[in-house]
Amino acid sequence: GMPLLLRAGDPMTIAAVLGNLGYLAYREGNLPEARRLLEQQLAAFRTLRDRTMLANALNTYGAVLDACGDAGASRTAFEESLSLRESLGLRALAGATLGNLATLACAEKDFAKARAYFARNLDIAKEAADAWPRARAIARFADLESAAGRPERAVRLIAAAEAATGADRLSPSAGERAAFDALRADLRKALGDVAYEAARAAGRALTLDQAEALAREP
Repeated sequence: GMPLLLRAGDPMTIAAVLGNLGYLAYREGNLPEARRLLEQQLAAFRTLRDRTMLANALNTYGAVLDACGDAGASRTAFEESLSLRESLGLRALAGATLGNLATLACAEKDFAKARAYFARNLDIAKEAADAWPRARAIARFADLESAAGRPERAVRLIAAAEAATGADRLSPSAGERAAFDALRADLRKALGDVAYEAARAAGRALTLDQAEALAREP
């Protein structure tokens, strides 16, 4: 347990355990405990001067702060994580943080900033040999389109991404599947069944190049 680790005096192991416990508390909805544990982890990684682990921890911490309703502090954490990841050449991980910043901007109705973040994420995703990162990055624009009041366009983007990769592969984790399912339900409610299915069919007919062009349109 933690007391044994503290006595052992292994700072890296202690920091890792703090992060695991913090993430578990976050998943269980205990946000104050998650925040406390992750702040201890961040302090440990700053002391250790481990920039890679600090960047990872900041990304998780930003998500916790967002869940706590502290958008300003969340943005600061994500921006520091992004800066570290970019300076370390961790392109794929930087893309994930860009996606988080974009989602935060959507919630704040700053659609121009959200589109710029999503576009940078898509640029990084296109560097991968596999189509999945690119399709997933295109689907992320659906959050923006939905928040901006363009549900038909959001449905088309999700459908195009699903056609390229498959729905299960598009959102492999339980959390992501739940988020996409909730978004789909909201979009169906906004459009109605007939218009939703028509938009979905139109999206599935798009190539990834066409879907990307649609996503990048202002």
